[in-house]
Amino acid sequence: MDATRVLRAVTTPVMGCTEPAAVALATSLATAAARGEVPAWVLGRGTPVSPARATARADIEMVALRTVRSLYKNAMAVGIPNAGQGGIRLAAALGPFLDPGAGLNLLKACDPGALDEARTLLRDGERLVLEVRDDDRDVLFAEARVIAVIDGARHVGEAVLRGTHDGVELLRRDGRVLLRRDPGSRGADGVTADLAELAQMSLADLVAHVEALDQPGREHVLSGVAINRRAAEIGISERLGIGVGAALTDLVRAGDLCDDLALAAKRLAAGAADARMSGADVEVMSSSGSGNQGIMAILPIAAVAERRGCDPARLATAVGLSHLVTAATTEHTGLLSALCGCVVKAGIGAAAGLAYLLDAPLEAAIRNMAGNITGEICDGAKVGCAVKICTAAGAAVESALLAGRGVEIPPSNGILAQVPRRVFENIGEVARSMRAVDRTIVQIMERKEGTGCA
Repeated sequence: MDATRVLRAVTTPVMGCTEPAAVALATSLATAAARGEVPAWVLGRGTPVSPARATARADIEMVALRTVRSLYKNAMAVGIPNAGQGGIRLAAALGPFLDPGAGLNLLKACDPGALDEARTLLRDGERLVLEVRDDDRDVLFAEARVIAVIDGARHVGEAVLRGTHDGVELLRRDGRVLLRRDPGSRGADGVTADLAELAQMSLADLVAHVEALDQPGREHVLSGVAINRRAAEIGISERLGIGVGAALTDLVRAGDLCDDLALAAKRLAAGAADARMSGADVEVMSSSGSGNQGIMAILPIAAVAERRGCDPARLATAVGLSHLVTAATTEHTGLLSALCGCVVKAGIGAAAGLAYLLDAPLEAAIRNMAGNITGEICDGAKVGCAVKICTAAGAAVESALLAGRGVEIPPSNGILAQVPRRVFENIGEVARSMRAVDRTIVQIMERKEGTGCA
């Protein structure tokens, strides 16, 4: 396994929540297909272009989006950068007026012109159609169909994303295939094979790989620390979202909370989540397909490293291990499920990284965290996620500290196991068994949307 290649694949800078970005990307790609265009990155010719740009305005007659529960719930209520509001319908309406060449960072180009076009589209309820597929065939799926008038002629563009947020499977113009791809072929560069190998590795092997990271790999990991720390500082100083990070800061200053290691981790992680979930114009480094997971996998470790005076090399190794454990767990649970990935997957990753940083037993820290927080549900991306991330950050620090004191939940307890890989497999089984829970969560969210109840 090439650890640097894996870390570069599973940790990428993203603007805005990943699910609305995927929705906007689907409708943007469908609009490009109506023009007969396919972005270079989709064809394998380089990476998505950054910064994003707005596209030439097209006369959009209709946008239809079909997706699955997991993507729908995570895009339903979260803020969109530079939009002042959020939601899946706005994301779908924005896509046709944004550049798909930017990939999942296309929401960076959300400007007043694109917003006006999207809101005009939304005002006529019949011009945007949304369907949620009620089956479990795909964890992540979005199918967009756009009817547009281009140079005086009407064209239909179609795009299908499957498997990953930017996993382009099909592009068509007027029924003619522009691109068709087996989603598995996206792993031709070796990353898919690396991830499959990663999921079966022992914890000792993961540690060995991350300790052997080359300098570019370490620099990439530390760039993610800097990016997410900046997001946290903005979230706290500007009191974004519901202000969890800022409130924790105030409570410390008032003497109502102790500014210990756990609080430092909670404050930093919550501040970044406040910024991201509010739709602020900030970028975060993601982990295994989620910006919030990136926040959780990185910032608790960064906060503790700062307090303990750890050198950058040790910080890079600890954060790299956190990302690899998060990725290994994701291979067993899938990208999206009824379990909160930020708390469960990245939370366990953070606990492992913190244990490495603090010279505590890694297996014990992982069991402490998994035995504590695995039941946390995912009820969509939203400003309230900052509270969940706050709780998980504190729990990760405490899991590592307790492990260092010889306190560990026995592997005989519940879903735990002696070997971390077995723990990840068991969590995957729990995630798959909760499909009915996921359906109920979406039904509740849809009922609230229909009644206007908050």
